[in-house]
Amino acid sequence: MKPMRALTIEGWHSEAKAAELLGISLETLRRMRRLKSGPKWVRHGRRVLYRDGSEHEYLLGLQAKAEAASGPRRHGMPRLSA
Repeated sequence: MKPMRALTIEGWHSEAKAAELLGISLETLRRMRRLKSGPKWVRHGRRVLYRDGSEHEYLLGLQAKAEAASGPRRHGMPRLSA
């Protein structure tokens, strides 16, 4: 089997680089992809590619989701509808 050549498509990078940029392992990134989570990606032949900046967009989305969920907290037991 031939070794894969280095990627040279401008504006795109490998899944290994994406994992490095996010500070997670390659296996974690692959798991996120299987679970339809994580940064947007495309497949080019056998390769999985991430657009430059996709990790940043993903993290901004996580931040927005966290801020939306951090609304006022309710105290006490939830009301039961009769």
